[in-house]
Amino acid sequence: MKIENTTDFPDYFLRRMTSWCLKQHECPVRELKTATFRNRSGSTCSGRCYWWERRIVCSIPRNPVCGGLEFRINKLLRVTAHETAHIMLYATGSRTRVSRRHGGRVSMGGSEHETCRHEGYVYNTFAERRNELIAAWMTPPARIARAAASVTNND
Repeated sequence: MKIENTTDFPDYFLRRMTSWCLKQHECPVRELKTATFRNRSGSTCSGRCYWWERRIVCSIPRNPVCGGLEFRINKLLRVTAHETAHIMLYATGSRTRVSRRHGGRVSMGGSEHETCRHEGYVYNTFAERRNELIAAWMTPPARIARAAASVTNND
């Protein structure tokens, strides 16, 4: 999975969190090709799933009015869990009912109601193991830790 990131969260944190969300949905990580994370102004978050490209875009508040880092991680996890649920529902072949508003087309990736239900399952699992998961996701990979150690040893 490719990560495109303009937030202040490290790429390895976002990759691990996204992979964890997909695993909670019992969806192979290979079903998602690209995950884009970006900042947005205000205190709301948004997301978009391009299931035909197997790509998600998650936007989180840059400077929330209240809550700080814990608030941002909650928002980030919720929007990522929601968009990865769309990917999972697309991969499993879930379809919504025929839409009269959109010319009778059947929408892939499940309904919003179904997706929100799956998002809630993932968020509840996260809430139970919050500190453990955040600590694991924030630990730098071995190659980054080795590179940082060699830089400090050379100084």
